[in-house]
Amino acid sequence: GNIHDSIKRSNCYMVWGGDFVSTQQTRVSMVDLVIGCLVDLATGLMTFTANGKEVNTFFQVEPNTKLFPAVVALPTNQNVMQFELGKLKNIMPISAAMFRSERKNPEAQCPPRLAIQMLAPMTWSRMPNEFLRVDVARFSDRHGWMVECLEPNIMMALHIPEENRCIDILELSERQDLLTFHSHSLKLYCAVCALGNNRVAHALCSHVDESQLLYTIESNHLPGLLRSGYYDLLISMHLESAKRSRLMMNSEFIVPMTDETKTITLFPDGMKKPGLPGVGMSTCLRPPLHFSDTCFVSTSSELYQLSPSIPLDVLTVKAINMLT
Repeated sequence: GNIHDSIKRSNCYMVWGGDFVSTQQTRVSMVDLVIGCLVDLATGLMTFTANGKEVNTFFQVEPNTKLFPAVVALPTNQNVMQFELGKLKNIMPISAAMFRSERKNPEAQCPPRLAIQMLAPMTWSRMPNEFLRVDVARFSDRHGWMVECLEPNIMMALHIPEENRCIDILELSERQDLLTFHSHSLKLYCAVCALGNNRVAHALCSHVDESQLLYTIESNHLPGLLRSGYYDLLISMHLESAKRSRLMMNSEFIVPMTDETKTITLFPDGMKKPGLPGVGMSTCLRPPLHFSDTCFVSTSSELYQLSPSIPLDVLTVKAINMLT
């Protein structure tokens, strides 16, 4: 069938000033470039002029559209921009349509209340949750002042190679794309060191070391995706082999008969009084925890038979502190 009506919707209408400059110019032109924008309210046609000459760039604006003019430029001089409400012959200016007091005035007016908003790029960084505790003292006039920080503030940074900068890992809560990418990287690390792949687990210790794991598991402000990712990575790299071996003996009820177990009696102190169970001599078939020192690169296969070591006493204290 025939097309009765067609509307092209656009979020913005942009033109580049470089298209209006003559391509035959080889030198840098010092002549000012005056770009005009004309909107026909009857037809909705937006056209542009360059130094008074009409150009081929035009847009069809849909009805009931509010237009906000803007200029994006890299200034090389202090007086680089100038805005004017111009007029054409036999056409009333835009100020006559906007302001009731200027309805019959053929001269374009720009009242003082029309201000230009300037947008400038800004960079910001996250402030720490706790400030440094600094001790300041002065022993004498000769030695001057002494500033000492006994408890440094620890933070974890994320390096972005494409932008050649680092950001605080807590800022990922506002960068959903980087948060998703980092959480998927942690899932990939968990997958490659699964099923007792200790060689990869030792190699991953050069990327995610002990200090990073201990910092992330006790951070109160870490996003949930990263928190669960680092917990799973800690288990996969250091505790998965020990957990699997102990779960295999979870249903065993064999009492090993050794010389020590034969000496266990119901009342070890000779007095027939009940005591607390499990506080005396005991034995168990559960395999003990075995770890090896972290080795990133080595040709010996014997170094990768065990999981990389991690201080279990420190990990236990941190886990109990988080529970309490």
